[in-house]
Amino acid sequence: MWFSAQELTGLPGLPGTVQSINQKAKREGWQFRNRSGKGGGKEYHVSSLPTEAQARLLELENTPIYKEKTDELCGSALPGFDSVLCGADGDFVDSHCDFTSRLLTEAPKDKKTRQAEARQQILLTLQDYLTRQNAVGLGRVRYCRQAFVDAYNDPLAPKGELRLPWWVYGEVKSISYQTLYSWELKRDVAGVSGLARKQGKRTTTIEATPELKQACLDLLLAHPDISVVGMWHEMCERFEDCPSLPTLRRFVRGWKAENSDIFDFADSRKGWRNRHMKAFGSYRATRFNQRWEIDSTLADIVWELDDGFGGFQRYALVVAVEVYSRMARVLVCRTSNSLAIAAILRECLIDWGVPESVKTDNGKDYLSRHILNILSVLGIEHKKCVPFNPQQKPYVERFNHTLNHGAAMVLHPRYLGHDVVTRQKIRSRELWPEKAKRKGDESEIEVVRINKSLRQMQCFIEEWLIDYHNTPHEGLGQIRDGAGNLRHLTPYEAAANQPAKRIENVRALDVLMMPAPQGGYRATAGKKGIRVGNLPDGTPAYYWHECLVEVGRRFERVFVKLDPNPALIHLFDSEDCTEYLGVCECYEISGNDPMPGIIATRRAEKESRKLVAAARLSRRRLEKTELTPGREVALLKGQGEIHETPALKAAANLQPARNTTVIGIGPIKESAPLPLPNPGAPRLEREVVIPRVLNQWYAGEPVDPVELAFVGRQFELNRGGVTLVECLVRDREDFFKFRRWVLAQLSEGIQQTG
Repeated sequence: MWFSAQELTGLPGLPGTVQSINQKAKREGWQFRNRSGKGGGKEYHVSSLPTEAQARLLELENTPIYKEKTDELCGSALPGFDSVLCGADGDFVDSHCDFTSRLLTEAPKDKKTRQAEARQQILLTLQDYLTRQNAVGLGRVRYCRQAFVDAYNDPLAPKGELRLPWWVYGEVKSISYQTLYSWELKRDVAGVSGLARKQGKRTTTIEATPELKQACLDLLLAHPDISVVGMWHEMCERFEDCPSLPTLRRFVRGWKAENSDIFDFADSRKGWRNRHMKAFGSYRATRFNQRWEIDSTLADIVWELDDGFGGFQRYALVVAVEVYSRMARVLVCRTSNSLAIAAILRECLIDWGVPESVKTDNGKDYLSRHILNILSVLGIEHKKCVPFNPQQKPYVERFNHTLNHGAAMVLHPRYLGHDVVTRQKIRSRELWPEKAKRKGDESEIEVVRINKSLRQMQCFIEEWLIDYHNTPHEGLGQIRDGAGNLRHLTPYEAAANQPAKRIENVRALDVLMMPAPQGGYRATAGKKGIRVGNLPDGTPAYYWHECLVEVGRRFERVFVKLDPNPALIHLFDSEDCTEYLGVCECYEISGNDPMPGIIATRRAEKESRKLVAAARLSRRRLEKTELTPGREVALLKGQGEIHETPALKAAANLQPARNTTVIGIGPIKESAPLPLPNPGAPRLEREVVIPRVLNQWYAGEPVDPVELAFVGRQFELNRGGVTLVECLVRDREDFFKFRRWVLAQLSEGIQQTG
């Protein structure tokens, strides 16, 4: 018969702990064998035990509880102990040993539970003992209880009559008359758990010293990866009375067990958020297109680039999720930028319709001016997450997990890994000969290499999305199938027949979603055109702006968007894109003939010369009404020195270049010279006239013709009054509107006088 050290604790002649029994067996050379059960260890033969222990085991064989357990487990009574100790060949009989091992290992593993169960067994056995002894009356009960206590405490008394499991004697060494009453009172008040021994928590040296405890916590929270030995060396340098290394190890182990959430927060914010952060509320949508969530992530596989140089790169995945139906779109790109986000927005707008709001993080690509302008002109509310809080867009984050863990695993079992730990595990699976072969070549990259281009990966994900959209989703509602069984809806079924706002003119959507040039959206329509970028040779690229001449916006700043065709740009009046001005073309890039554009520009310029002619006539009148002796000198005819050059002489012989008949305003008639103004007449001050005319223009009131002509001359000659007008107007647009209005009023007045 074989017994483990745990089964032998507490027997007469043997120590009371497992460690002491193993040491005694090693000193005395007991016969043993390796235990095959859970936990391993050694089992010792009964013949190697002391005589007292063997006698106690013989008493165990004759107890009623032993026989009851034997009948229950084996089905029939076992033979005597002497007959089963050894078989015919002197070896051990297994069936008897298996039962004894089971009988002696009924003690609970937990220490406090074992203490409470042992005391409960003693109280139950006491009650059974009093019943069998017919203890009636107070005197008889006291006598029997004392007899029970004496039998339990006497090491030579037979224990068969008490019917207690032997592990109870190892747990409770002795009892007293008063102890039994104390246990019964605790059991009546708190139940069996009240029988456990209550030990107060010992205060360590570190906990008793606030400075030591604070220093340990500072090191542990600031450097979560520090070892206990390293912490102990640092503490020894700081404090003279440093605790011992085992004390520090016990303190760190106990503090981590009691404050696991605090330590996880210091060690890994992401791990703390996944394990400890409470999830309250819901971001669920109640209708289709109520909210979209967009995010960017990296694929967990490194793909071979199709650039001909054998490069490798982790492609970026731009993901959009419709929260109500869980419909998703994925765009594969080299890097996540505003153009990629605009592209996936375009696909979703065409397929799903216009959403009420879009939820994104605070990345630079999502807060770019291009994306903000697209959402603004389409009337979509842009909701941003609080920085470093990805849980505020949970649906797209969960889809990213599903995509990377599903698609990458299906594509190839040796994926790159979702994190550094997984990557290290994958690298550790590689055999040393393979690593040795690759060690000499520095150009080799230790990644999974799959020859897939960007377009092939996009096609693969599109096929995966078809299966995803036709798979029942637990987050959606339930319906009954054809057999009457309940099942969850698929994303396709949840999005079917849902009302949505559609964009009818896709071409208009494409124009609004075009990006801006590198220098910004604003550009000035200059004399040569609108400069946007450079040509391949480095020279400036000018786009013809005949559309600006047609609408009268030449030399103004306009809103520019780039067409996918690099030779074209689109112009708007403002960032809100409320007015489309037209399209401009760079003939150096397109290679087209610029003559049609030049002819159209000249024709538009001829139509605009009416304002120029009106301004010139107004200047002639102002020469006779504005000049005042003493302030400005009027150059009268015949006075001063004549400046003459050969070019002027040659030009004097030429005919007038302008054909006034073609313009349509008729030839300018010579009129009699006007008399000079009265020298005593008041002089017009621009600091007074310009603000008055401007206020009258804002209020829609009539303006004095003389003051209007004075303001027109300021614009014509580009004097200081122009700067004054720029300072007085409310915005830049009002300046151009006011100037056009002044010139138009002067033109109408001259045509009426003509």
